[in-house]
Amino acid sequence: MTASVNPAQPLVKSQGSELGVRSWLTEKWNSTLTAWYLTLDSELVFVGDEGTTEAGAASKRFGTSWTNHLQLFRNLAVDADYAFVRPRFETGERIPNAVQNVLGIGAILRGPTSPWYSSLRLRHYGPAALIEDNSARSSTTTLLNMQFG
Repeated sequence: MTASVNPAQPLVKSQGSELGVRSWLTEKWNSTLTAWYLTLDSELVFVGDEGTTEAGAASKRFGTSWTNHLQLFRNLAVDADYAFVRPRFETGERIPNAVQNVLGIGAILRGPTSPWYSSLRLRHYGPAALIEDNSARSSTTTLLNMQFG
């Protein structure tokens, strides 16, 4: 016996906008701050019992993001990013698994005269509603990545 698949509508109507400002606060530090919104006629939602996604209700999101890049020394740069999102269905219920806060910080070190580099990046994801009424929430997730090249 095979399972039948009900594919989601491939394209849905959406509308969004973004407004931001980018600035070189100093010669070595650039920063960007944005505010945005996005509406979708249908939100794809994960169906755990079936292990697939299905078309859900219309949704709206708005949020802000702040990104920063700082060149501390000729061979050392750091960056920090923060994003806040308010994801909701048009009914006001939460969108399952939609994370509301993400924080990322990192550093990259390059050899002054060699092609070698290393980086360290920490990313933290805040909790998310697991069901629409927000009665169950996910734990936070923190990832640490190291890279050498």
